[in-house]
Amino acid sequence: MRKPAERAAFYFAFRTIAGSPNHRLYFASFVGVGGSFALLGILGIVTHSGEGLERSIFSPSQALLSVPLIITFFVLSGMRVAFAIPAELDANWIFQLTEGTNGSEYLGGIRKLMIVLGVVPPFSLALMADTVLWGFRAALLSVLFGLVLSLIHAEILLTNFQKTPFTCSSQPGKAHLPLLGLFYWFAFTTFAYTMASAELWALRYLSIWLVLFALELVALGGLIAHRQRFWCRNLAFIYDDRPQPTVQTLDLLE
Repeated sequence: MRKPAERAAFYFAFRTIAGSPNHRLYFASFVGVGGSFALLGILGIVTHSGEGLERSIFSPSQALLSVPLIITFFVLSGMRVAFAIPAELDANWIFQLTEGTNGSEYLGGIRKLMIVLGVVPPFSLALMADTVLWGFRAALLSVLFGLVLSLIHAEILLTNFQKTPFTCSSQPGKAHLPLLGLFYWFAFTTFAYTMASAELWALRYLSIWLVLFALELVALGGLIAHRQRFWCRNLAFIYDDRPQPTVQTLDLLE
């Protein structure tokens, strides 16, 4: 992080998550749910495999491949939910004074924080564990596939995001919770289980893995290009998320 604005946003968001009990609770809840789903997948290998855990883990399976994807999905999603909850609204004046013409540099720091906390740890552990179990080649292919997929997920979560985390007022009731929950469940099953099945299939044939990996890179490049076009409009961050009034006025008295 060579730019001061990136460093400021990175450490501000990190210390808020670490120091605020409410935000730690939201974040830990998502991490706990993700860990539970991952543990259920591992236990499923033992209960449904007649060979037992000792032999079944020495070959790639959908359950094992989905473990880092599950954890990454919930960690990144938990951070995105926590970002929308204000911590101290009176402290956002420093960001309003220093963000300049747009907030792309601040958002760069936030994106790197999501990668550091939500992508690097699970896939670093997965690389070490998979290398011991399956060998370096299969472990590297698996980690590269999941790593790019997680970067795509992070980009999607921050698409058109115009807020400095924890500094914008939040209006309750704006989100349709049943519809949002259904969307997240569909996204989770697709990200963790469907993509793990595709990854398992691709690990058997290098040519298929190369095609799927190339498609991932194209999707990631498209999202990055969209983000750059979005911030080329010199947009500013939103600090007061007020609902639109029912009756629009011309503000002639101001």
